[in-house]
Amino acid sequence: MKKEMFEIVSLTGTTIMQNVTVKVKTEALESEVEFQCCVYETINGGVATDVDLMDFHNVKFMGMPVGNGYKEWNKFKETLGEIGIDPTKILLDEAHEVLNKSGIIKKIENKVKESGLI
Repeated sequence: MKKEMFEIVSLTGTTIMQNVTVKVKTEALESEVEFQCCVYETINGGVATDVDLMDFHNVKFMGMPVGNGYKEWNKFKETLGEIGIDPTKILLDEAHEVLNKSGIIKKIENKVKESGLI
């Protein structure tokens, strides 16, 4: 009989991934900002969430579409960067504010707890 090359000591927790899209609009910029939320069990048995940026969709500047491709976004960022404007920071700051005010992260954590998955 072949001996196993590894041994699983224990399975330690559960992680659930959830994508969240937030619509944001400033005076000049608007976009759908997509985040990935990693909901996981903490060491003490609680639930926590890490939120990471995934992508920007349907970006508009002054009402005009920027384009949905990587090249279009980078060209747009570079152009605004030349005059000292960082669209990534502007959209992220606005999206985080929406996430915080909406309480969506806490709602996701509560749904996961209620489901019994964690």
